[in-house]
Amino acid sequence: MKILFKHIAIFFLVFDSVCVLSQIAQTKRLEIELKDEYEGQQAFLFYKNGLVLYSKRIEPASKIVVLKFENFNTDLQKISEKEIATENQNARYFYTDSSTLWVMHYDYTSGDFELLAYNVENQSVRKNYGSILKKVKNFSFIVENDIVYFSGEAKKEPYIATYKLISEHLEKITMEGLSKKALVYDVTKVDNPCQIHLQIKNKVSKKEIEYLLVPFDVSGKQISKPILIEGDKEHILSSFSTSSLQSGNYIAAGTYSNKSGDLAQGIYITSFGTYSNEFKKYYNFLDFNNFTSYLSEKGQNRILKKQKKKENSGQELSLDYTMVVHDIKEHKGNYIFVGEVYYATYRTERYTTYINGMATTQTRRVFDGYQYTHAVVASFDKLGNIIWSNTFNMWLSYKPFHVKKFISVGIKDDKVSLLFANGSQIKSISFINGEIAEKREVDYIQTGNEQDVLKWTSGSEIEHWYENNFISTGFQKIKNKSEKIGEKRRRVYFINKVEY
Repeated sequence: MKILFKHIAIFFLVFDSVCVLSQIAQTKRLEIELKDEYEGQQAFLFYKNGLVLYSKRIEPASKIVVLKFENFNTDLQKISEKEIATENQNARYFYTDSSTLWVMHYDYTSGDFELLAYNVENQSVRKNYGSILKKVKNFSFIVENDIVYFSGEAKKEPYIATYKLISEHLEKITMEGLSKKALVYDVTKVDNPCQIHLQIKNKVSKKEIEYLLVPFDVSGKQISKPILIEGDKEHILSSFSTSSLQSGNYIAAGTYSNKSGDLAQGIYITSFGTYSNEFKKYYNFLDFNNFTSYLSEKGQNRILKKQKKKENSGQELSLDYTMVVHDIKEHKGNYIFVGEVYYATYRTERYTTYINGMATTQTRRVFDGYQYTHAVVASFDKLGNIIWSNTFNMWLSYKPFHVKKFISVGIKDDKVSLLFANGSQIKSISFINGEIAEKREVDYIQTGNEQDVLKWTSGSEIEHWYENNFISTGFQKIKNKSEKIGEKRRRVYFINKVEY
């Protein structure tokens, strides 16, 4: 694997449309040429401990999988490399905490697992072996304080278990009173205070969906009995994201629907304790400022006419959307909400079948990924009332095949900043009290060579690293006619350090 290290000249971008000087600086770049047997490159960030570049290769003769861990400091200088051989070729899952990259191999047919813990600080590797229930679908795991939390679905019911790495004690968590269509919605770590939140989606009927929060402390002890969060007949909850509050209570947000189905018509926000709710508020998507601004002017006017017509008849216009909701952030006694709107896309595919020796061409509808269109940011007060809100366009060129969050959120003083990658660009927008304070857009994935011609960029993402530094990653195909024969074209996995 050939690694190229490049110093990139810092560049700036000024927007005349805003009254502040906006600058984005790309200072370092790594290129990993995709020429040898290594594949599956992925960068994992560890704040000021740098980052780990993970890749793997398979030895054909022995079928041994070699996992490579390469450590880089915050200047993207390589400081160590370690290879670990394993015979395990089962499905591979990842999780990171402040100092460890956890690599899980889970055997679906037997339930056996192998857990590798790569310590970033001393480059040591620890292996644990165990067994859980076999055939766990939608398998996932997280680790906190040497306790592994497994989750998924098995035998048509939610499967949740904890495994203590030191004592090798496995304990299944049982949930009573759930419907046959209940499932694990998510298991996530939250801060302030640090807890593990197990979230259960319980579909009671087509028009009744409830969510359960089961919180655990860092020792793996269940803090309280399951806490029920439910809507009403006009507000069927369709998604769920929870956070812990410094007061000891919890806050949740998500989308709701006024009918059965996957599409939502608005969002809810609720604060609650173990036994009581502090508040629960519902907001139509059109309650947020500029929500339809991603559309053409003609499209916006069409919706505005429909909205006025509904209002004149004493009704409210509802639009159908799907949205992925970020965890609520508590800031100066208020709550910051961010949601990314997307929709499923499809393409028509032709294929040929043979009937009695005769070729027949037919068509079928094939899922083609999720198109992200725009995002909402809002601030709510302690009672769930909107203080301010705004909307901005995304229109990502990359369409993932699973729902994910693209936006990185930063809050400093009264400024809320949001960044995301789109192809070879980084886009950012900052708000103060709902008004746009800064807006930036620049081609940030530069190679450092003026003679390079970028043919394509795919899978580009940006993630906060430390302080005001971000890491962008992805794959590129680059052409350079000045290089010698055989090296004019290169395919790379890139890692760019971006200062914001």
